[in-house]
Amino acid sequence: MITKLIALTFVFFSSVISASEFGASVALTKITYGNDSHVSWLSVNVDEQNNINGFSFHKFLENELLASQEYGSYINYAGVTLEYKKEHEYLVLRGLNVSVYNGGAVELDFLFNSLTNSRAIFAMELDRTSDGWQLTQNGKIIKWIHLVPNFKAGFGEIGIKEIQILR
Repeated sequence: MITKLIALTFVFFSSVISASEFGASVALTKITYGNDSHVSWLSVNVDEQNNINGFSFHKFLENELLASQEYGSYINYAGVTLEYKKEHEYLVLRGLNVSVYNGGAVELDFLFNSLTNSRAIFAMELDRTSDGWQLTQNGKIIKWIHLVPNFKAGFGEIGIKEIQILR
């Protein structure tokens, strides 16, 4: 398992930290879900001055890229949907006063319960550092987000119960 994760990380960084139509892409965080073997990466795309000119969301299964979405630099409260599941906006990235020069408050809006259509929020900061960009929460760097599934007897998976920060 560790070998697969190292290989996947190498494949991801080889494919995203390269020139693209947006410039360079810098990984912010890995996102995993329950016992699912899919691994997703949320990245910022930057220009030559290291200013944000877009966001990317890449989903892998083992070493294979399954989906790749590119978004513009303007992430506002309306947000961008990173993941749909069973016709629901499952995971939405929202920006709250985000600057392409300095970052700002961002949140993951996630489906908590599809039966009641209730949602929850995971608040973070997108920070510019001397080395690039990072996500933080309460001053701690977020490198890996794990989505814990929410199950209900008789219905199975109905959403995301909680978001954990793993190291």
